[in-house]
This record gives sequence, structure tokens and C-alpha cells, in this order.
Amino acid sequence: MDVYSGSARQTLRLPAAAGEPQPALWAVFDPAWYQARHPDAPDGTGEQMLEWYLSRGQTLGHSPNRWFDEAWQRRAWTGIQDLIDAGTVPSAFDAWCRNAHFTWPPHWLFSPEEYERGYPALTQDILLEAGLLNHYDHYLRFGAQEHRIGHAMFDPAVYLAALEPEEREAAGLNPILHYLSGLEDGAPERRTSVLFDPAWYRERYPAAAVAVEAGRYRSLLEHYLGNETPAAFDPSPSFSESWYLENNPGVAAAIGPGAFRNGFAHFIAHGMAEGRSPHPDLDLLWYAALPQVRADIEAGRAGGAYAHWREIGDPGGRAGRSLQSIAVSPAQGAALSARKAAAIATVLGRWKLGFAYEGTPALSVVMPVGTDGTGLLTSLASLSGRYADTIDLILIQSGEFPPGAAVEAYVDGATILRFDGELTGAAAREAGVVAAVADTILFLGDGMELAPGAVDAALYRLASDPRIGATGARIVQPHGVLAEAGGIVWRDGTLHPYMGGHSPLAAEAGFVRDADFCSLSCLFARKDVLAALPPPGVDIAGTSHEAADLCARIQEAGFRVVYDPAVLAFQTSPPPRRLPNGQAAFARDHPDFLFARPDAAPEAVPRARSPDRGQTRVLVVEDSIPLRRIGSGFVRSNDIVRAMADAGVDVTIFPIAASPFPLSAILADFPDTVEIMHGLTLADFDDFMAAREGFYDTIWVARTHNLDKLQSALAIIAAREARPPRIVVDTEAVAALRQAGQAALQARGFDLEAALAQEFRSLTPEMDAIAVTEAEAAILRPRHLGPIGVIGHAIAPAPTPAPFQERAGMLFAAAFHGLDHPNHDGLVWFVEEVLPLIEQSLRWETRLTVAGYLAPGMTLDRFAGHPRVTLCGPVDDLRPLYDSHRIVVAPTRFAAGIPYKVHEAAAMGVPAVVTSLLAQQLGWLDGEALSVAKATDAAGFAERIVALYRNQELWERQREAALVRVAADLDPDRFAAQVARLALRHRPLRRSDSGLSAAVAALRISAPFALGPSNL
Repeated sequence: MDVYSGSARQTLRLPAAAGEPQPALWAVFDPAWYQARHPDAPDGTGEQMLEWYLSRGQTLGHSPNRWFDEAWQRRAWTGIQDLIDAGTVPSAFDAWCRNAHFTWPPHWLFSPEEYERGYPALTQDILLEAGLLNHYDHYLRFGAQEHRIGHAMFDPAVYLAALEPEEREAAGLNPILHYLSGLEDGAPERRTSVLFDPAWYRERYPAAAVAVEAGRYRSLLEHYLGNETPAAFDPSPSFSESWYLENNPGVAAAIGPGAFRNGFAHFIAHGMAEGRSPHPDLDLLWYAALPQVRADIEAGRAGGAYAHWREIGDPGGRAGRSLQSIAVSPAQGAALSARKAAAIATVLGRWKLGFAYEGTPALSVVMPVGTDGTGLLTSLASLSGRYADTIDLILIQSGEFPPGAAVEAYVDGATILRFDGELTGAAAREAGVVAAVADTILFLGDGMELAPGAVDAALYRLASDPRIGATGARIVQPHGVLAEAGGIVWRDGTLHPYMGGHSPLAAEAGFVRDADFCSLSCLFARKDVLAALPPPGVDIAGTSHEAADLCARIQEAGFRVVYDPAVLAFQTSPPPRRLPNGQAAFARDHPDFLFARPDAAPEAVPRARSPDRGQTRVLVVEDSIPLRRIGSGFVRSNDIVRAMADAGVDVTIFPIAASPFPLSAILADFPDTVEIMHGLTLADFDDFMAAREGFYDTIWVARTHNLDKLQSALAIIAAREARPPRIVVDTEAVAALRQAGQAALQARGFDLEAALAQEFRSLTPEMDAIAVTEAEAAILRPRHLGPIGVIGHAIAPAPTPAPFQERAGMLFAAAFHGLDHPNHDGLVWFVEEVLPLIEQSLRWETRLTVAGYLAPGMTLDRFAGHPRVTLCGPVDDLRPLYDSHRIVVAPTRFAAGIPYKVHEAAAMGVPAVVTSLLAQQLGWLDGEALSVAKATDAAGFAERIVALYRNQELWERQREAALVRVAADLDPDRFAAQVARLALRHRPLRRSDSGLSAAVAALRISAPFALGPSNL
């Protein structure tokens, strides 16, 4: 292999003769092309023309071949023109040859970073083994002909589709060569990517068209990629440069020399994967979660959510963002609610709401009756329609109701307490408590509309813990923003409506937590607790602090006030009139309560949103929100989060990348006390942690590659915080082992030691590390000086009941994240090499069912027409499949960690045939809990399957043995205890405690046993 690391003169050469080794195409001087491109150059032999280029042509700004664009380089490569002018280098090509070619793009239609990101298997080691210098060398020799994508703006499939049929066949041999040759020959511009619209661009920017016609650029695409004011142009009507930069100020700060060329360059590199909005009309995260969009992507009809919007959604008239994101003013919201209430009133005039009951009611509802009855009727209608059990309705009426519109005209069965004078809210509630019959009382404000399930959720919350005295609601104002999600009382007695004015879908408002107070517009409370409270102070009634006062008295009596977002209520009337400030009276009546509260400050809000009862706070960082349905270690991460929550830990989940699943599915997969930052990604991590400085006791980083991504951020946190959080790194699986196994299958070399060193390079002795098996912990121990623990899986035996005779077929249950993923590799091997051998014995009984998550863009169409294979795709509940199938197959040929799918099958009572690799990871023996065959032995694998499938005695013996191993190895209680011990450990001591820190350090040195897994 030639090594190119010198000047242009040392690098550039003429085309090799037939049969001789060909140099990298970018290092070949093309005389014919050069003469056509630069007719002013003198004629001569190839050697003479090359010499003329080296001595004269490159100083004139000529390119040596079509694969290196000198003119573009001089515009795009910051500082290169200054070096040329100073005589330091004769050309950009000369500078590029001096090793810049490993990183700097050689051409406006090739990006080394994008190529490496798009084809991660093409590592530098692989390229060198193949005699290739870099990714560009691979692209020009092989990738272009294989229709690989070297730049986001040139997709061979899009380009070929834009050609006339008679051109398409010839262009298919090398699309990028055909495109560039066409530009040189004056061919009309065709579309090359869904990301760039040349027709729209020409119309939008006529000056660009003029520049192309004048010969300054060969195409509109070249103009977009090479103009001198890159942030002044949009590539298509679906991307707004100004919108993107305005809504991502951190990106805007990164635009410029040596960074991103413009906002669109950032969007392509990071923003698209992170789900950032590219245009006012497109909420990419919301759009990507639409079921039809996901189905189209999985079926290969679009290359991603943004491409789907460009090609399918927008042309088809599909909305690009939720209607909820349309801004509505408070006045507009109130007007719409008033119209709705008026319409409801017309119906209730003929069909009364019935609240009569017999026996003991399930709920007492205390409501004030205002002078405008429409808000009352809206509340009562929602109450009647949203809760099916008996209600003791108590209406407190003071003042005059509109003539002819007494409440009895609309409601039957209510207790109406009438008072001549106007009552304060506190007095009305006291009267209602005295009259209430049920054990639980709901204080409901005029014009509050309850969401489905709100009452049931509140009653469940109150019954879940006898220490809970009251439960408050997530209240949404008429114009669609939060009134509050619980409230904060500051030390001086001022009030802060937490998350007021934010989206009701905000992550910070989406989890259960204790609060200082909750709104009296929708507050559920135990009657016995309310009846035992001391009365409010004389100056509190009728002030802004009524809710805070009642909730403070509940907490001073030893009970909790809990905010629950499932108790969702909509405010259909304008907020009540402004009440007199009750701060002074509250401070006088609750000095001890206020003493424990923090001082008012924006940075104190995260910590102040829940009363401090010494709870541990843990931030869990994962690739994505760890939903159980996506497998690949995320089930275990989900179980870890659940165990933390069960232990009383305040858990926040922070995803590195956006999740494509709807928010309803995300929230349903976790305990409701977990805060899930579903709208954030890695790009937001620094700002998020700065806003929560000192908040977390532990940052739990799942997977070592995420530790690499967070390394600089964690260093900043450690330097900034006086008492930085502990860092726990859950390796999940040692990826280098998986890579080594894959390399062995492909019969290529692999340096395992180097890969392990690379994988664990960001671990420091101060960090706790977790392995998923004792075997992987043993690999980790020589490479990490800090504490190391082992946390495996948690599954309780739950055998499916169907007997042997009632089951049929084989089940392959797994998640498929890519074509080079172990599960896809195993499925291909099994279907193509093992299944035909099984069919020789089982014949018509041969049936394989494949079920599991498919990552966006992933497809199993390769097997769609197979007569023995049934593709189920993602399945919410696998238990029916486990109950109907006789055996599970796990033909994994390379992997790391432990296979959850085999553990799950064993827990479901379905015997499995697995590769020896998986048996080794599990530590289970062949012939006992498993049937095992080598991954290189298709005939042996088939034999084990047939034997297990036919032999009922063997099947039942293996089933029982596997259930015994599940009970012994995967005990959920032991798993929870392991997680709790680690999650509840204290964070490091403050730096100011230097003497004690030194003593602890000395103890760690003298007692190395303290670092072992037994201490976790």
C-alpha cells in the first residue's frame, strides 16, 4: 500500500498502466480531464502536463482531478488562502496531501465524518487491512459503485430516480461519477437528495441561479455547499436556517470557522437524530412518534422522520406538529371555554345531572356556587361523566344566582348550603367538611373540568400510603398552559406555582412528588385529617395563601401533600380575581414550616419543588429512554430504574438520543414517581446540569460509550460543584467482547486488549463500575481501580400453563437494531443454514415465529416470503407467544453481557436451544437448563432442536431445571437490594472536609477490600 503523507509533488502521479497497482484516485493526475477542464494549460505528454500543474497550475487554483476541488477548498477551508498567499503551500491540494486528508473533506460532495458515521464497520484498521488509506479511498474505489452515501446531499437512489430511464442504467455503475461528469458537460441539474430542492432553491434565490449561469458554480447544489454566506440560504422549504438557529442558541454559537458551516450542517450531523425542530411547521420528535410515520420508516418507504416529512407527509397534507403546539392567548382560551360551557348548559336544562345516592358515598365533593352558573355546570358535567361511583355533592351558595337559573334546575341529589352573606373560600370549605359524608373530600373550583380517570387516580394515590393527607392536580389553564404542577413556599413565605406557564406535557410536571402545596381548585383530602386540623389563622381566609395554609397545616399534622399528574384538571374559566397577599399572615402562623424551606432563587427551584426529607437523587443517563419493548439491555436498565424508585430514590432519566415512541407509551413503562426528560438529548446535557447544580447525589451512566460522550461535561461538574455527585458506570455489556466475536466470525484480526483499553478509557478510580456478570467483572477488575459490582437480571418464574402437546413451533424473540446486530446475524444463520436441516426431520411441523422490536429503518423483509417463517414484528405482550410455542431458539453467534431473551423464556417455562456462547454467558449447563450447540455447527444445532421438540420427557425436565435456575439466579428481591445498596450510597464528601477526606483516602489505600464488590 502506498502511504501518502508528503507534498503534492511527492503524492501526485499519473494513472497506472493496466495490471499495475492503482493508486488512490484522488492521488492520480488525470491529463485528459485536466486539459478539458483547463484549456489554457499547454499541451504535452502526461508527464509534461503533470509537471506544469505542479510548477504552475496549482498556484493558479487548478484541481489535479475531479475528485479534489481546489476552488471549493479555497472558499471553505479556513485560513488556507492565507497560507497560499504567504507562500507556505502552493495549493490547498498540497496542504491536504500533508495528512489533512484523514479528516478534512476533499470535495464538496464527500464528508469523511458522515461516511464513517454511516458505515461504522469501516474502521481504520479494516481499511488498512484492505490496502486503503482512508474512507475517501474506499468510497472512490468501492463505495461509489456500491451506491454508498458519501455525503448527505448525494443519495445515489434519489439521483438515479431523477434520471431518464435510458440514462439510469449507465449512471448506476457509478452515480457520483455520472453526476460530476454531467456538471462538467453542462447537463441539467437533477435532484440528488431529499434534503435539497434545486427547483425551489432556484425560485427562492434567483441570484444563485445567476451565479451558476455565469459559471462561478457548476450547480445550485454546489452554490449551497460552497457559497460564502452559508447561513443566508435554506436548502429546501422544509428547513429554516433562521428558525433553527433562533431556537438553538447553543448551535448558533457554534457556527463559524472551524465549526459547523451553518445550522443545516449541525442538523444533518446531530439535530436530525436528536429530533430538533428544523422548521416552524415541523415538530420532528412529535412527527417521528406518529404510528403511520414509524410504520412507513420500518417498511423502508422513508429513510427517517425528516425524509418522510419531505417526501410523504408535507406533500400529502399531513400536519407536522400537534395542534396543541399552536399558541392560544389567555383571552382566546377563556372565550372558547365559555362557548363550550354555554353549550353544555343548554343540554342540562333538559337532562339534569343526577347525584342522588344510597348508603355511604365514595366521595364528597365540596364546590362553591358563583353568580355565573356556566362554570359550575361544566365542572359538574365532567364530574358526573368522569366518575361512575356515588358522589355526595355539596354546593356552597352565597350571594344571588341569576334569576330563573337556580342550581336545582340542572342538578338532582345535591346538598345545597345557602348563606346570605358572601363567604370566603376557607369558610365555604369548613362548612363543606362539616356536611361531608364520605371519607374523602374533593375541593373543586368553579369551572374545573376533570380529565378521564382523574378521580380514580386521586383516590388510588390517597389509598396508597396512610401518610398521604391530600393529593393535588395538574391544572391546565384555558389557553393550554399549566397553572401549576404543585407549588413551592419559599422561606420568606412567598409562593411559586411550579411550572406555571409551561406546557402540560413538560417532563418536570409529569411525575408524582411531594409538594409544599397544591391548588384548592382541585384538591382531594382525607376527611379525618381535615377534621382534626386546627382552624386557619384569622387573617389567612380570603388571601392568596389559603391553599398554602391548608397544605401546611396538613403537613404540620404529620401528613404528606402529594402532587399527581394523573389527576388532570382543566380550568375552563378565567382565574379567580386577584386575592389580597397573605404572606405576612402565613409567615406568622407557620414559622417552623418556613424554617425548613429554602430561600427564593431560580437555581433553587429543582431542589425546592419537593420538601427535603433526606431522599437520594439519582440521574440515570441512557442511550434512549429505556423502554422494555426495545430490548438490548434496556429491559435491565428499566428494571434498575424501577428498583431505585421502589427504594425511595428520586430518579430522573436523561436520554442521549430522542425516543421515537409516544409520550403515553413512555410514561406507562415506568413508575409514576420517575421524572423522564423526554424532550431533551445529549445537546441539552450541559445546560440541564448547570440548571440543577448540586441537585443529584449520583449520576448513573449506562454504557461506557455514553461515559465517553459525557466525559467533558462530568469534568466541568466535578470542578464546579463543591460536593460533586458520585459517578456510577453501568457497563451493561463489554462491547469489545461482542466485537471480537464478530471479527472471529468474519475471519479477520482483532486486538481485544486494545479494544478493552479503548472501551474503558474514560473510567477513573473515583467512579463505581458495574458489570452484568461475574465473568465480565473479572475482565473489568485489572482495568479499573475503583469499586466494581455485579448486577444481572431480575425475573420471577412465571411459567405459561400450556402443556407440551398443546404447543407447536419455534419462537425467536429478540430486538433488531441493525443489520450487523447479533440478533439479525443469528436469525440469518438460523433461517438459511439451520432451518432447512430441521425441516428434513420435522417437515410440516417446521414453523418459526419471529417477534420483537424493529429499530427505525430496520426491516426483516429478507424473510417475508419464507414459507416456514412468520414475522410478528413488535409485540406488546409476548406471554401468549410463549404459551403457544414449544421451544425458543437463540442462535446468537457473537454477543456480550447476558441474554435476557433466554432468561425470559426460561421464566416463562419454554425450553431453549442456544449457542455455546450464550450458555457460557449464562453459566448454565447443557442437558440441564438448556440444550446447547456450537454456533459453527448448523447440523448440531438442528439436532438439538429436533430432539427437544420431539421428546416430551426431555422437554419437561429442561423446563423444570430452567425454572429452578431462574428462581436461584434472577431473584427480583436480591436484584432490588443490589441496586438500592449502590443507589443509596452517599456522594463524596465536600472538598472543604479536607481532613476527613484525607483519612478516608488513607483508609482506602490501607484496606483494598473496601473497594470490592461486597461493599456495593
